[in-house]
Amino acid sequence: MLQGEKLNFYKRKLLIFLEMRPGIEVRETQLVTDMQVSVDVGVRAEDVERALGALKDDGFATRRATEFNGWVWKVTPSGHEAAAKLALED
Repeated sequence: MLQGEKLNFYKRKLLIFLEMRPGIEVRETQLVTDMQVSVDVGVRAEDVERALGALKDDGFATRRATEFNGWVWKVTPSGHEAAAKLALED
């Protein structure tokens, strides 16, 4: 189960990926692929889903179900602020 520092790492990476596409809804499957390419090919879809859910709970992302693309995610205004703070830290 994804938790602790690894969960925080996934949340940071996913927030950055969402911020790279402001105003655009991103398929969850695309975010899984982004993580697999950027972090490790062994990243599991379940872990990405958990991290995205945590971002949603934090108010940094929203999701909605679509008929053909499944879940799609988008960064929120507070997510933009959090991403900006991350950029300053890095």
